[in-house]
Amino acid sequence: MCLTNEEKLYQFQRPSRAWTKKGPDKFNDYWFDRRDRSTIYIGSRPYVTELEEFDLSTTEYEWLKVMEKKYKYTDLKVIEEGDTTIDQHPAFWHVIELRFRGSPRKEKIYLVQGDKFYYRIRLTCRKRYFDKDLEEFKQLVKSFKLLPFKPPVIPKVPIYITNRRKRYQFQKLGKVWAKETTKFNDYKFVIKADYSTIFVGSDKYTTAPGQFDLPTAQSSWINMRKEKYNWTDLVITEQNETTIAEHPALYTIFEYRSDRAAVKHKCKMYFVKGDKYYYRLGLWCLKPYFDDHLEEFEQLVKSFKLL
Repeated sequence: MCLTNEEKLYQFQRPSRAWTKKGPDKFNDYWFDRRDRSTIYIGSRPYVTELEEFDLSTTEYEWLKVMEKKYKYTDLKVIEEGDTTIDQHPAFWHVIELRFRGSPRKEKIYLVQGDKFYYRIRLTCRKRYFDKDLEEFKQLVKSFKLLPFKPPVIPKVPIYITNRRKRYQFQKLGKVWAKETTKFNDYKFVIKADYSTIFVGSDKYTTAPGQFDLPTAQSSWINMRKEKYNWTDLVITEQNETTIAEHPALYTIFEYRSDRAAVKHKCKMYFVKGDKYYYRLGLWCLKPYFDDHLEEFEQLVKSFKLL
């Protein structure tokens, strides 16, 4: 039986019925347990470093150090390790031994570098069961395939979200965008796979609408967040006036670094001047994922209408 994760772009052959399927959870897309307390984990992560700086072995050893501290491993040692390829993509593997809560355990872990995500495939066993369960784990790893990224399908018949109090509507995003509660915007949509975010917000004018200046308001908004969230290396790469729903608008594309990720963030922000409110439409991404979601964001912007 083949299991496919379209959101994280991979598939693999499910292990036998002796392994009970669990998950997902915060850290893993899948895991499978046996009665002998052996477990296979499969997880994925977006890149939070520049792709050209990503190193498989360094990433794996940093993760292992975190696990050692978090779960209080003792007697941790690397038995063997090496480089390989999985489905024609670079991969790193190692076999480790450790004690967890006094019990000797043995693990084999693969880290695979995909185009959009990197993947960890892990077998962890009580040491005496490792050799017995290893062969089936190898078959799973051999079956592991990466899927190509597919641009979002934009519906031919749009469904609109309407905010009558704030007097606007826009086209609903695809199902991969999860709606979340938000304190500072009217709407927030997130792709949990790569942390990309689209938000739509509105505010009342603090001056007469005729005196409201879009460049000043947008610059103030960006700089306020720069100070609040300690952004560094802020660079505006593009800025232009435009119209949205026949109303004056300004967009800015900018990049910055934050202490949450080594890779830059890349954002596109529209400010729209309405009759009673001004509006913000933003796309927020880790830089490697910005182009993947820009078309769908622009479709939302194109659909934006004032009521």
